Amino acid sequence: MREYDFMLHFALPRSGGDAARYIARLQAEGCAEAKVDKRRIALHFKRNAPSPDIAVLGALAAAMRALPGARLVDARATGA
Repeated sequence: MREYDFMLHFALPRSGGDAARYIARLQAEGCAEAKVDKRRIALHFKRNAPSPDIAVLGALAAAMRALPGARLVDARATGA
């Protein structure tokens, strides 16, 4: 397995309230590194997986459980 380093950026639902309220839920799902502003959350992941697809899909599933109603707006590799 290889380590994959990537970011997922989400737009929060308008009715979701303050973005900071999602931090505890993200940490419970293993998404500890989050950058939060008023309407968006950026998550940095380092995941070990057999392929980049599996790494990203696993992280995406965890993030979506913690951020119901959020919309993925960007995904990009950050590691070498």
